[in-house]
Amino acid sequence: MSCGILRKRAKPKNNSSSSNNIRRLPRKLEEILQYEEPDVEVLLDEQIRYWIDTKTKAKCFFLYAKNLHVLWSEESSKWSLPQYKEHPSDQPVQVYEMETVLSLAVGGSFDAGKLSRGVEYKVSLVVLLKKFLSGWEFPLQTILVKPDGTEEHQSTEDLMEKPKRKWIKIQLGTFMIPQEMESITNLEFYVHERKGRKLKMGLVIKGVEVSV
Repeated sequence: MSCGILRKRAKPKNNSSSSNNIRRLPRKLEEILQYEEPDVEVLLDEQIRYWIDTKTKAKCFFLYAKNLHVLWSEESSKWSLPQYKEHPSDQPVQVYEMETVLSLAVGGSFDAGKLSRGVEYKVSLVVLLKKFLSGWEFPLQTILVKPDGTEEHQSTEDLMEKPKRKWIKIQLGTFMIPQEMESITNLEFYVHERKGRKLKMGLVIKGVEVSV
């Protein structure tokens, strides 16, 4: 994967400084993960944002909408795919904006072997609720399949009661990868709401954050 954005200047250890660091960045995620400077933040192919937590030095990731599987997302009458910018100078990233759907089903996975060990991670779905939100008569159901293969099931709070017109995090669960763990499975996550029979609208999905 190529490197689309570098928010803060970064360079490998034992390398002299340069005004051309963006071009010198490695082009693959596996190479970028070798960077140990805490001020590295990179957007890869408009799909994955990677940074290092300054306190714990843990590797953190944001998986933008392109990494997610959304039911009926190929139907323009149900979902639109607008572009969104984190900051005015950034390259735009794709989000999923709900038009009208009867059922919500979102899922995805990530290679947990790229995460740090010995720190507690939180997995959150990041969404925006529009002013005209309707059809959410039941809470969202979430499933998090952790790197050890165990599952965490949750029922979220009523979406109608959450803040509108701002990005919020819906936590899907927490986990830790012990130092001694040898067999690590993929991290998987699912969010769905299929009980309500009313047409739903007003939800915008930005992505999933895996961070400390």
